[in-house]
Amino acid sequence: MKTFITLVKTGLNVNFGISALKYQFTVEKRKRWEPILVGISILIGLGTLLSLYILLLNSIYAVGVQINQPEIVLTISIIFAQFIVMFFGIFYIMSTFYFSKDINILVPLPLKPYEVLGSKFIVVIVNEYLTILPMLLPAVIIYGTGTGQGLFYWLKSLIVILISPIIPLNISAIFIIILMRFINFRKSRDVLAVIGGLLGIFLGLGLNLFFQR
Repeated sequence: MKTFITLVKTGLNVNFGISALKYQFTVEKRKRWEPILVGISILIGLGTLLSLYILLLNSIYAVGVQINQPEIVLTISIIFAQFIVMFFGIFYIMSTFYFSKDINILVPLPLKPYEVLGSKFIVVIVNEYLTILPMLLPAVIIYGTGTGQGLFYWLKSLIVILISPIIPLNISAIFIIILMRFINFRKSRDVLAVIGGLLGIFLGLGLNLFFQR
């Protein structure tokens, strides 16, 4: 169990670049401003998108109240969140299980297969939760406070949020497994990266147009 926990910690460390940040803040103090500037830029960008998303959810909730279906805000947010999880899950799985540089290091070590796969799966799940929380929490709060829900509602909402990434993530994994039969991931890495970048751009443009409407 200790080995598994260590692998999880190492995977999360590499995924979020925690050691690199510590090094910049403690050793390369002259470059300390770089991650701070990047972090502020990301917060501003994500904060703007989140504000627009919350305004959209409030509008959906208001329409739902008028047609006596306020729960529509929850339905739409869950469907949207699961679509995003499935989309990004493809890239999370590819980068974590197939493009990760630590595979060649971990395979020769005396580690059990479930320890390696389990630790990498947890890294993917953490990424998915960080993706899905900003999309589900606002809807849950808007509906819960607007309709005066009790404790049982908040407990059910917590369970729904926890299990929401499971199905779309499994669909992404099945898609990747099927794709493996036809594409050599390692040889086609650059091509897949370009395709992924283009899909990300189209998704971003689509969301931008959607929010503008």
